[in-house]
Amino acid sequence: MEDQPSATFDPAGRRWLILLFILFAFTLIPFRPLEMIRDSVYWAGLVETLDPRIWHPHHLIYMPINALLLEFLRIFYADSTAIDAGQVHSAFWMLIAVLCTRAIALKATGSHPIAFLLAGLLLTSQMAWVFAMQPQAYAPLMGALSLLLWTLFSTRPDEYSTAWMIKIAALYAITVLYHQAMVLICFPLGYYLYSTKGKNGLRAALMVLFTSGAVVLSLYIWAASHVQENLSLQSFINYLTFFGQVMADPKYFNFQNYSWANSWVLLQSQFNAFQLPVWSMREGVLGVFFTGLVVMLAWNIRQILSKARHRQERSLLLFVLAIFWTLTLWGNPTDDGWPTFILIPLFFLLSISLGDGRDAITKNTKNQSLVFIALLLALTVGAARNLHGRILPMHQDEGVDYHWAEAISSVTPVECIVLETRMLAYYNLGYYFERKIRDYWDIITAAYYGSEQQRKAYFGEGVEASCLVIDSRYLHPSYSVSGKTASDFPGEWIGLLSWIFDIQKAAEGTYQWRDFDFIRANNGASYLLISRERTTDSQPIGRFWKRLSEIDAISPAVTGSVAQWLEDACRLPDSARQPLHSATCEARFDLQ
Repeated sequence: MEDQPSATFDPAGRRWLILLFILFAFTLIPFRPLEMIRDSVYWAGLVETLDPRIWHPHHLIYMPINALLLEFLRIFYADSTAIDAGQVHSAFWMLIAVLCTRAIALKATGSHPIAFLLAGLLLTSQMAWVFAMQPQAYAPLMGALSLLLWTLFSTRPDEYSTAWMIKIAALYAITVLYHQAMVLICFPLGYYLYSTKGKNGLRAALMVLFTSGAVVLSLYIWAASHVQENLSLQSFINYLTFFGQVMADPKYFNFQNYSWANSWVLLQSQFNAFQLPVWSMREGVLGVFFTGLVVMLAWNIRQILSKARHRQERSLLLFVLAIFWTLTLWGNPTDDGWPTFILIPLFFLLSISLGDGRDAITKNTKNQSLVFIALLLALTVGAARNLHGRILPMHQDEGVDYHWAEAISSVTPVECIVLETRMLAYYNLGYYFERKIRDYWDIITAAYYGSEQQRKAYFGEGVEASCLVIDSRYLHPSYSVSGKTASDFPGEWIGLLSWIFDIQKAAEGTYQWRDFDFIRANNGASYLLISRERTTDSQPIGRFWKRLSEIDAISPAVTGSVAQWLEDACRLPDSARQPLHSATCEARFDLQ
């Protein structure tokens, strides 16, 4: 961006800056959440135990910095937790993101009030506000990305030196280390440097990318060697692609996600990152949001083609948006993390777009008042809606999943491993109630959709625990997993039950399995308490199915019956991979 005289620290600038700090403080400090989201408490547990997995390949430096912050906080308050450290970490970087947004808006529009309101809009956006108070990596990512973009856009076109190159390389490396996917913006970043630095353009692009890349790669190699026992090229690749190794759910990383229906889902996710919708007006509001988004994008494309000012900055921001919208649609269009950090290029692009009307705004009091009133209305109404619908409930209560975990822990033995599909429930079980947990969603998706490598990783060995606890609904054939049930995967489902219950063939025509009882929690759900010991006497497999079919009666949420499923499934060809399938079909009439 062309260098403009800064008005940040003139008397008016100082007043608006102080007002922004006050808004930031009153937005975050009174509303610290009791409810934790996503991986927050899981990561907090890793940080407090200094587990090697704090070197998470997708957010490499986030948890190690939390660990350092935790030690620092404990100097002043011995009972500080990793949640406290993570909240300080996130709040600091959100402040950076807000200040950078204000600086870009001020440079583009020349208006202190408009810059203040745009920064306030970012701060009070639903998911930005949420992540600013969570021990999650997305607020630090937003801060690092905004600081990188602000530094680039505030630099004179002819400015280049070794110190400048190191500064940009360091900021880009930090951004990548907060989120691995940021490596993808190396292409538009390199092009931006090449196109804005004149005769030093190629040198600037190569030196920044090479220096930051060398730092990032070196740290990743060290982290992989620290986490893994034996480092090899294959194990390093597996470390880098961690989610691809463990996640078999077809909702994620699937090219079939590219559809008009999922594009609409992505639009909703992007709007939700900005504003908690009023459900009765959802379709209309989304239509207005979509129209405004298209108009802004089209306007900036026009400005690039007409070689208007800031065309390089617009090009960089549009490329970043295209990359991450495409990646989010492929990865998971319902995600809330990625659309949240996408707010940064959106707000920067909005600031530049408003700057195109700078003369009409700053030199016309009426126009400036209209823009100010529109932004003020958006800020106050949006902030009130997000506060009432999301921030206050999270501040006042630990959340549904915490209470769900509390109910499970109240009726299950401490020594048991709990198999749970609700991510927040099992993370709460592990952190707050110190229970051993396993992600049953990953287990069942691996059974249904997983590769041979994933199946081997999950099912190569039996479950070693004195007992298991699992919601009875998860063991019913009608339980839906990404739109599929045991009717779609009959052999795989029987194999999964065989693994859970450790079903072993004994004498001819008889089997042994882990004994189990049914228990009920005060959340209304029934659970199976599965013993480590198998039944002492060998029995026909029909006895197992007859006992398991009690789920039909005690789990009102299930549909159909175990008996009917057996009848339907056994009309299909036997699965060669599941030796229990034919024996099960022989026993199907025992349940009629």
